[in-house]
Amino acid sequence: MEGVILGGSAYHICGPEHIATLEQTGIPVVSHLGDDMDVPTVGDDARSSFFTMARHLQNVGHRSILMPAFLTPERSAFNRVEGFKLAMKGWGEYHEIDQKDFLREWPSLYKNCQDTPIGVIVKLDPANLPLAEGHDITQIYYKLSKGLFAAGKLPDAIMAINDAAAFGVYNAAFEMKINIPADIALTGADDDYFGQLPMFRLTTIRQNILQSCKAAVEMLVQRIKTGDATVMPDQCFHSEIALRQSCGRLIAASEDPVLYLPVATSN
Repeated sequence: MEGVILGGSAYHICGPEHIATLEQTGIPVVSHLGDDMDVPTVGDDARSSFFTMARHLQNVGHRSILMPAFLTPERSAFNRVEGFKLAMKGWGEYHEIDQKDFLREWPSLYKNCQDTPIGVIVKLDPANLPLAEGHDITQIYYKLSKGLFAAGKLPDAIMAINDAAAFGVYNAAFEMKINIPADIALTGADDDYFGQLPMFRLTTIRQNILQSCKAAVEMLVQRIKTGDATVMPDQCFHSEIALRQSCGRLIAASEDPVLYLPVATSN
């Protein structure tokens, strides 16, 4: 082979030592929507897109917003959390709570949010990482949501880290007879096909996959031709917010079932 494009969560199976071996044998590497690996990278501005999503939930009146997340240094996960945190600044209270303590501490936080808006990061148990070794983000969100719904004190909204996680919330809501979005708003990320179906209508973050894939291939071809990675800057593509009904957006019969909201800068 003449070159390698690492996609998404490839860091679970391809570490720095593997990349070094490829580079030493003259095989250039490019990362596409992945994490920092000391190679040219095509990425998405996850911080800005999660900032915009959180701001939208605030602007439509939601006063308590939860985002369960793994607090890891990997680029995509880190920037999603950072975008959420930035949106909470100056809006209300911000909390980070370990998953094992969340259900015990949530009732008092819920009481406080009647007066002051709150944003909460639920720090998922790092023992469930890496997901590639059998831990399912859908099941993790399902179990957490089921416990939350059973407690009976619902936040206004849950921002899921991705669409697969959001489907875990849907499953728990179905079992506990919780209506989305009448009882709780929900958002995801990545614009999974299933989220577009009428039974879900999931508000989500849509990455510019076509342009970023094209850029990654062009970047790799340039590396193959020149053999030089030092003069090749990383590229970043903005996403957009796909507003459907799960976030509480009401749609008239004459309206398009999805609106695309431009991503605002988080700076």
